[in-house]
Amino acid sequence: GFPAGLDWQQSGPVLILNNTLKDCRTIYSAAGMRGKIVFRHNIFQNSAPPAPGNLPGADAVISERNFFVGPDADEHLLAWRNTGIYEPHHSAAMAAAELDESFRPAGQTALGFAGLRHEPAGARRIEPAQPPLALQEFQAAATQPRAAVIAWETPGDFPDCRIRILAGPDPIAEKTIAQNPRIKQQSCACVFRDLQPGTEYTARLRLFYPLDDKPALESELRFRTPAAIRPPATLYVAPDGDDQHAGFDRGRPLRTLAAATLRAVPGDTILVSPGIYRETLRIWFGGIDAAHPLTIRAEVPNQSVIDSDYLRENVFTADRVDHVVLDGFNFRGYWYAWGYMGGIIRQCRDFTLANCVFEPGAVPGWSCLLVGIFDSSRVNVTNNLFVKFGIGITADRSDNIVIDHNTFYRGGWFAVSMTRLPREGGPRICNNIFDSATNPGKKNPAIQVSAWPPGSVCDYNLFWRKASPEMRLFGIQDKPRNTDERAFTIEELQTKFNLGRHSILAEPRYADPDNFDFSLRDDSPGANAAEDGGNLGWTPPAAGAR
Repeated sequence: GFPAGLDWQQSGPVLILNNTLKDCRTIYSAAGMRGKIVFRHNIFQNSAPPAPGNLPGADAVISERNFFVGPDADEHLLAWRNTGIYEPHHSAAMAAAELDESFRPAGQTALGFAGLRHEPAGARRIEPAQPPLALQEFQAAATQPRAAVIAWETPGDFPDCRIRILAGPDPIAEKTIAQNPRIKQQSCACVFRDLQPGTEYTARLRLFYPLDDKPALESELRFRTPAAIRPPATLYVAPDGDDQHAGFDRGRPLRTLAAATLRAVPGDTILVSPGIYRETLRIWFGGIDAAHPLTIRAEVPNQSVIDSDYLRENVFTADRVDHVVLDGFNFRGYWYAWGYMGGIIRQCRDFTLANCVFEPGAVPGWSCLLVGIFDSSRVNVTNNLFVKFGIGITADRSDNIVIDHNTFYRGGWFAVSMTRLPREGGPRICNNIFDSATNPGKKNPAIQVSAWPPGSVCDYNLFWRKASPEMRLFGIQDKPRNTDERAFTIEELQTKFNLGRHSILAEPRYADPDNFDFSLRDDSPGANAAEDGGNLGWTPPAAGAR
């Protein structure tokens, strides 16, 4: 409640570490500062940053994992960014949290490990004793005759987990889940396959810390696989739903995507109402075949937002699932750090990602690697918008990848990067817009591949590099073979690689990019220039037209 939460005069250097400021008119007031000023692991609730230039004399002002909470958190976070004096070594973020009467984050929140090296954010009182491990929502989702998903939550703790499946007294399968060393999770799940239909099993869970003497926690439950799979149906999800509902009635929807994917069977459609879903979409099972996929669709295109909230590792994951359509979502809240991915498609066949928008990160305005495709086949990425990314799409050891009608706007390393391509089933990269798709200081190509198999296609693309004047258009880099060929112009693309006969280098002319409208104006050189006669790049999907 103070006018200024912190007040310094003629001081420095200063480390502001693990403080919580609540309802302060401004975070700090300072004059005559010297040396380095470091803000680290602080929480600011309803407390606004000061005006720019409020730290005269400071050599550097460094911001490392500070968090804004409260109804004006987005406005305060933007003001913090826009002062122009903070070096975001580890970016600040906005978190969906409130402070309780002891000025700590209310309830169990990921702010408990959101700092560097998983340290807590904000002021923390000293606990007299470490509470025992707690287990909640331990459940088995056995919707298929030969597979089951086991899920659980550990509020307040981040232990490793070992889960064993028993048929009678005999163990038949076991998995160990170690916490990610970068981002830890309180909600965990894993899938067990090759089970027998109509059979009763026991799931035995053990929670433990491998380097701690804290007592382990063990629990078990019983479940039965169905003898046959139910017919495909539609499941409904809405922000005001309830995960205790069955989910098959539009008037009684589920609340979370997690509940819907645990209930889904091959061929289902999961229809998601507009709203913000602060979770990771985990796709456990796929469809029946290409004609009967598992479809997860936003009911109104781009009005259903999956938000990792800068506290979860991914916005969506698909592992060993075939015949899936993911359609019409907005994604946000991915970490800005090397090695993180917004979405992961691993060991999948016939996967379609369509009509989605990957929003830019809040701080520092950029995002990580947005879509990773690994050991997969027949992945179709079509009509998506990628904005301010490190790498838009990366594919490794994957064949028959189609990247079609997407817009890549302001990138870091590459828009598309493909490694270890197969000898057959090369990619098709057509009808896209690559606008300043690499860092202005780099000479990287918008599209980089390790090889170009016979039958691969790259054409009908629009390139533009006003904000990245050194951006190359296309490159083949194979380090083991010491190959690094790049095309800077459309002519080089055609003469060096025999590609891009219908591609152009021109300004896209978006309708209103300042207000996030990346559709093309009628006078755009990309209008009606696609292979099918339509517009190049991303087009906002219309409700009911899919």
